[in-house]
Amino acid sequence: MLHSGIAGAGKSISQDSVFRIIRQKIENSSYCRQLLVDDIVTVLTGSTRCGVILVGEYGAGKTFLTRKAAAQLGENAYIVQVRGSSMASDMPYGAFSSLLNDLDEDVVGNPLAVLRGLTKLLRTRAHGRDIILCVDNAQYLDELTALVVSQLTANGTVHLLAACEDLATAPGGIVGLWKDGLVRRVEVQPFNEYEMAQWLVAALDAKVSRALSEALWEASGGNPRFAEVILPEQIAAKTVVQQDGIWVLTGKPFEYSTTVADTVMTSLNSLSQQECLVMDVLALSGGLTLDRLLGVGDPLAINSLEQRGYLDITRGEPSRVRLSNRLIVHILRSQVAIGRSRDLHHTVAAILVKTVVTESEELSMAAWALSCGLALAPELALRAARLANCSGNPETALNFVAVLRDPAQRLEAVAQEARALMALGEIESARSVLFSQGLLSDHMPLAQWVEIQLMRSRLVRSSETQQPDPQAILDAVGARLNRCSGSEGLDPDKLANFNEELILARAELGIYGGRYVEFAAELARIHASGRSRDQRRHAGSLLCEIQTLTGRQTEAVKLAHEVGARSAGYDVLPPRWEVADSAILLAILTGTAAPVRAVPDVAMYSCTFTGARAAAFAELGDGLLFAYRGRTQEALEHLLPAASQLRQLDPDGTSALASAAAAYAYALQGDNDRALECLNSGKPPRVRTSRMLASGCAYFQILASAELASKEKAIVRLFSLADQERRCQASSAELLFVHAAVRLGSTTGAQRLVDVASGIHGPFAQQCQDYGTGLLSMDAGVLTAVAEAASGSGDDLFARDAARAALKFAADAADRNMMRVAQQFIRGSLEKLGGVKRSSEDGEALTAREQEVAAWAAAGVSNRAIAAKMHISVRTVEGHLYQIYGKLQVTSRAELKDTFA
Repeated sequence: MLHSGIAGAGKSISQDSVFRIIRQKIENSSYCRQLLVDDIVTVLTGSTRCGVILVGEYGAGKTFLTRKAAAQLGENAYIVQVRGSSMASDMPYGAFSSLLNDLDEDVVGNPLAVLRGLTKLLRTRAHGRDIILCVDNAQYLDELTALVVSQLTANGTVHLLAACEDLATAPGGIVGLWKDGLVRRVEVQPFNEYEMAQWLVAALDAKVSRALSEALWEASGGNPRFAEVILPEQIAAKTVVQQDGIWVLTGKPFEYSTTVADTVMTSLNSLSQQECLVMDVLALSGGLTLDRLLGVGDPLAINSLEQRGYLDITRGEPSRVRLSNRLIVHILRSQVAIGRSRDLHHTVAAILVKTVVTESEELSMAAWALSCGLALAPELALRAARLANCSGNPETALNFVAVLRDPAQRLEAVAQEARALMALGEIESARSVLFSQGLLSDHMPLAQWVEIQLMRSRLVRSSETQQPDPQAILDAVGARLNRCSGSEGLDPDKLANFNEELILARAELGIYGGRYVEFAAELARIHASGRSRDQRRHAGSLLCEIQTLTGRQTEAVKLAHEVGARSAGYDVLPPRWEVADSAILLAILTGTAAPVRAVPDVAMYSCTFTGARAAAFAELGDGLLFAYRGRTQEALEHLLPAASQLRQLDPDGTSALASAAAAYAYALQGDNDRALECLNSGKPPRVRTSRMLASGCAYFQILASAELASKEKAIVRLFSLADQERRCQASSAELLFVHAAVRLGSTTGAQRLVDVASGIHGPFAQQCQDYGTGLLSMDAGVLTAVAEAASGSGDDLFARDAARAALKFAADAADRNMMRVAQQFIRGSLEKLGGVKRSSEDGEALTAREQEVAAWAAAGVSNRAIAAKMHISVRTVEGHLYQIYGKLQVTSRAELKDTFA
């Protein structure tokens, strides 16, 4: 394990020590890109090419790959290290200075003599081994050094392993080797998200949450060098901590020291003045359309930066240009002088004023103005705060709110301040803002009063006491709006807008508390013809939840695609960070994966807290689906990090859901101690949770208890919860509970399963209906068909249970053929499920020796040949086959072959 003191970085261990430990871990691991290292070594030891040249941006890992390849070659090769540098690029043979010291002085003046002298020197030192010439920073080699390197490579004296940032800037001798096909060019790209996760596990020698790996990947742009300097700093600053032995985010923004800044600025040393101008403008503005950027920067510089990977340019009308690396954005913003920043802001603003400005651009320009000390008009600051909240940047919203000094201005910003604080999980701070004494008057302007009251209702609905009553707050809003409907001078459009906002708030509260049906008609109306696009989107999302929960899966899937299509065109999209219980339910019911987040790609002012919650909820959603389907190992790989991450970030108790599902996964594996530990760690949340979240926790807790203790008691509790869902008209949730009870052995629930499933659309509901029908008719054929359908949709645990029932009925009917088919499904399901424990319901299991004999026999190998292969007697083979035939209900090798097909 990683040094135990690393968890206390900043106290018991220094940042430098953390850096050294992490670097040592990475150097000693094969965390990723081992295939690339193997490929490099194959080229260097083969005869078709003379070497490899690695090309990639600063910090992409070229030097690391070179060291790993050299280490893998070991003592079988003689390694010669040469490094180019900007300082030595004008010195003849500058990179070879250490080697030339061993040659006569009169040799240096003649390139041919240098080549001969180095050839002899290297061969003497190699003692017959292959010579690997490792050249780092090949773009800085002087022409004479490059000439000698190319000749040593071309004449077979050395195998070249070179690295450079941009082959176009390398000397002609090096480029010629590639053009002539003598060396192979290998592009070294930044880490993708999967590689970053692998890198983190190797660096920290422990599990990490998806939120952490995604945050570091985004912060570093996938650049290994940047990640290597960022990570120790975050551990020292405690923005990254260990929770339950898993590394997670605390939700605080990443902190960057001068070391990080120096590393980033070093990577930009080779940029021209015009390229630096483009980089500064894009960093400060957050991105511009291509036509606007061309009004500021040189086209050749823009083209050069794109080719070198510094820019992301979207295709379409209009094309939008951004810097591809978020860390470079952050550091450039901190490095650009205030005066220069202001001048560039005025330049870009003069271009924007001539065109239609998008909401994203408006937000970015306002944040830029704030950062360089330009004055923001109060109305612009307030609008920017709204846009920041809508785009998932609550910290930026708070920065805008802080600009508003006047009490009247502060009053207008109360709702935005509270919204930002709630998004950051600072519930008590939000409460103190929303319920301060100055806001208790009903005489404030209607728009502000309505907004504040709706925020109050949303805040208190999750409080344990629910005081004041959230429903009463909404009723008071409705009463005042009714009084205003006959008032003179009140804009009817504004009043209609307030009423739609009230309907959406009532629907949210209703769904939160389990009232799923009463708002469907009004939500459908707003979704179709609401007064604003945000209201239409919001109504569509809530309606999709209701349709999912009430058994209208086909409509829900269609609506989900429609809402997603509408959202795709939004410039600023209000994100939903909460757990979408219905999205998980929809995934189960439709058999399709359903991410539990929507992360809008708007401004570059990303917030670690909201982004981390989004990633944690996505990881939780994947884990829940795997747990439900019995894929225990995959489930635990997602659920354990998600639970640890959510304990840091989510005040709503979602970590309890992750712990309950993890307990079920462990129970399925037969690991009772860990299952009980997870059940005990899933402490009740400090706040009141949504009804669906509470039901989800109960669902997995009951299933875990069924594996650990009494299935009979679990069945009773499942039917009790199913009855509650029926009273709420949540037929989809009722179906899940009834389905679970029947699978645990409730024969009396089969008819109810058929009845509930018949009223729900979708493949899962059809499988449930067929399953219930097969149980009622004791038809093994129907049940094996269900097992096949469930397996096809990825639910191998359901497939196993359906095949178990089929096996029982086939055995009662002495139907050996159907018994064999059922056992085949059971065996196939258990193989896919991996760690799920077996039981007597799975039929008799083959021993390891019997499995080996059966495999050979199914392949057509004779008894005598099997005996010879396994070093046993023919009689022993015959005895094993007798046992195998009885266990698998087969009578011949042909049937055995079909069984193992």
